[in-house]
Amino acid sequence: MNIPAYIAVLAAVLFPAVLYIATAYRERKNIQDIRDFFPLKRSISTGEYRSTTIAAGMSLATVIIAFINLAPLLGITLFVSVVSYSVSFLLLYLCANRIMEANPSNDTIQAYLGKSYGSPSVKYIALFFSLIGYISIFSMELLVGVTVLQPFLGEKVLLFALVYLVFIIIYSLISGYRAIIATDIWQLRFIIIGLFSLFVLAIVHTQRAPDIDIPMILSSMAKSWVPAWPFIIGIVVMNLPAPISDAGTWQRLCSTKDVHVAKRGLLQIAPFFAVLWACLVLFACYYWRVAASQGFDAAQMPLINYIMEVFATSGPLFIILLFLFVLGLFSAMISTADSLLIVAGQVFSIDIMKLNPESADPQSVMRKARTAMALIAVLSFIIFTALHFLKFDVVQLVFAIYGAQLAMFPAVFFSLFFARKITLPHARYAAGTSILVGFFGGWASALYGKFSGASNWLYNAPVTALVSGMVVFILLALPALNIKR
Repeated sequence: MNIPAYIAVLAAVLFPAVLYIATAYRERKNIQDIRDFFPLKRSISTGEYRSTTIAAGMSLATVIIAFINLAPLLGITLFVSVVSYSVSFLLLYLCANRIMEANPSNDTIQAYLGKSYGSPSVKYIALFFSLIGYISIFSMELLVGVTVLQPFLGEKVLLFALVYLVFIIIYSLISGYRAIIATDIWQLRFIIIGLFSLFVLAIVHTQRAPDIDIPMILSSMAKSWVPAWPFIIGIVVMNLPAPISDAGTWQRLCSTKDVHVAKRGLLQIAPFFAVLWACLVLFACYYWRVAASQGFDAAQMPLINYIMEVFATSGPLFIILLFLFVLGLFSAMISTADSLLIVAGQVFSIDIMKLNPESADPQSVMRKARTAMALIAVLSFIIFTALHFLKFDVVQLVFAIYGAQLAMFPAVFFSLFFARKITLPHARYAAGTSILVGFFGGWASALYGKFSGASNWLYNAPVTALVSGMVVFILLALPALNIKR
């Protein structure tokens, strides 16, 4: 790659890093104790909830890579993901009253389960597997950066991932959740700029290649539906139930001022996701055909690598677009990684270390919480290194990690909506066992699909996790039915 491309990539990574650290530093004055550092207060507004949920929930670094690389294989079938993810927030809208009523003390979802089922064991099983899941997702965000920068840095990307990890630790530890809230509006802006750069790329590339038949491309896009049922079922199952049992979504919802603020935000979030993700899918489906007309072969290299090469080697305008794209991509990585670190840090600090938000020595409590978060981030890097050498790609990890996280759904769902039909303390074994079985079922499906070559089992990971967990819960909870009327 040429020197201007290196400079553009480096500037796009450094600019948000400096901006976010400066913003986090200014937010220090708003951190009085651990309740401000973690989302332990019901304090954020509709606008703040909307921005932080969109920025974190986009997981756009992962989504960009997955959608772009899958477009040659699945075409407009990817719209299934757009629709199901947007609808999931409308389902959360319907559940918001019940969730906030059931959790008046703003507990983590794991602590809530422990209280609901009257069992510390349920709490700690949920904590253990949630931490594994969130640390794995954090690792996946590091893997995205490695994937994108591989053409520029070669094997030095591991060094970049380490430097990036140090930045995330420093930035997140300065002001915690307040830093995330303060920077999410910038992250969202940069994400939109990154998407805009992709559309400019498509327009300019089309104009520079006059032999491209746009009507034919649009016609082929319209006919690109692929009945890839394992993918379709897997993505729907992964998206629709997730907000109800996802620890990060739960924490953000419960940190809003009240349920009316939360529901206003959710009504704004769903269409925002629909528009952003639809634009991304349309670009991916269109551009891979433009690239194919110029000799691109999806069987030889991922489409994202081709796009990075075009950005880096096609002249000054494309260098500017490269800067904007990487700016959006790494802002998205940060927006997801910092939220994950805060979720994992709160779970570990409050529920495992049992740090007291009412402590008479809040600074000592803060030091312990920051130390815990730093250790979690380091553990994430170790897992990331293992995933890198196992050669898991981003698409495989999305289904494996997010699919396994559905293991908590049955326990959460029944505690929220069937508490009058089931004596929950009598169903504690059902709750704990269903989480255990669902988690291992999801990962077993994904690992079998990865190493056997039967890729459908990768897509089946969410279904396996949810169905196995649900079946186990229902069977083991039967003795608790109708005891309390």
